[in-house]
Amino acid sequence: MSSPSFKKTILEQNGHNILSYQSDDGTIGLDIIEESALIADLKLRGRSILIGPKSDEDLDSNPSYKSSYLLPFPNRLKEGKYSFEEKEYQFPINDSVGNNALHGFKIKAPFKLVEETANGGLRLSFEQAYDGAEDYFPFPFKFSLVINIDRLKCEINMQVQNMGTGNMPIGLGWHPYFTLKQSIEDCQLCIPKCKKVALDDKLLPTGKKTLYNDFAKPKKIGKEKFNNAFLFEKDADFTSVTLENEDLKLRYYQETRDSKFNYLQVYTPDDRTSIAFEPMSCNIDAFNNKEGLRVLAPGKRFKARCGVALTKK
Repeated sequence: MSSPSFKKTILEQNGHNILSYQSDDGTIGLDIIEESALIADLKLRGRSILIGPKSDEDLDSNPSYKSSYLLPFPNRLKEGKYSFEEKEYQFPINDSVGNNALHGFKIKAPFKLVEETANGGLRLSFEQAYDGAEDYFPFPFKFSLVINIDRLKCEINMQVQNMGTGNMPIGLGWHPYFTLKQSIEDCQLCIPKCKKVALDDKLLPTGKKTLYNDFAKPKKIGKEKFNNAFLFEKDADFTSVTLENEDLKLRYYQETRDSKFNYLQVYTPDDRTSIAFEPMSCNIDAFNNKEGLRVLAPGKRFKARCGVALTKK
């Protein structure tokens, strides 16, 4: 089977440019917001499998963090506070329920499309520079993003490089919502045997982890609700979770060898039409508990990748 070629069109919505790529046979598609590099729609085998930012509200503020890249930390930071190299820092509180900082910050600096290949598959490279201007994270970095799509899968490679003169703490994540276009209650989920991170009433780690195998074999989700973090300790290059219905199997995977994306947050929104599989390079509140936290020396890089594939059963 030959690799697909793509046609590109530029859509405009509420002052935002959306780059839309469609394969020559119409079975593969990607809509991505140019200035933020957020994936608004992903289509494999002719089916949209990702619920990204599409409404005017999402394009402007994205309150549900659809498709957001999470840095300099994913998930929650207790009371927004952390210390690094004997200095204290305070992130703004944007989790009003738990009084925490949530998902790092949304950098105002736009992304730049630095590479685009649309023949023989689709490859897009974006870069974003942060100058360290915020006093709660005065560490400049460059964030690079490469998206590769072929007939089988969509893979995302993320990299952050310390552009400052001192050490920098860093955590990295992504917040996609996946869907099979029906209630997740009627779908089967499989999460390989792992450890579940115990959380308190503010969704912060207690320090305990327990063996988790409730969905080690595909099982109907039903009324099960998730807002949980899991730790994968396998030495395999990638670890996968699956979501499937009677016709299709969605396989989400993330790199887990050598301290890559060794944590996964699973979240089920109240509307029950999608499920978030969120790769994380570190635990919740890692700036404080240090679990999975990377410290980059000047010029050093951290990179990890994840992806999704859709197959017929």
